[in-house]
Amino acid sequence: MRIVFCGVGAVGSSAAMLCRTLEAQLAFVDFDRVESKNLLSQAFVRASVGKNKAEALKAQLATFYGVKAEAFP
Repeated sequence: MRIVFCGVGAVGSSAAMLCRTLEAQLAFVDFDRVESKNLLSQAFVRASVGKNKAEALKAQLATFYGVKAEAFP
């Protein structure tokens, strides 16, 4: 199964965190960057500020949970 998230802001990043436990290929599509004012509503860490959201979420899931995913900025 493959799950593609188009937009990984508040809803998309939270949903991706829930889907990390599934036996599925995850892919993230987002052109936006992580901003510090949105950290409370999105599932990103402070080190992600300024990075592309799709790439930041991919790196975060790999670092903390060992999840492999694809990012399409």
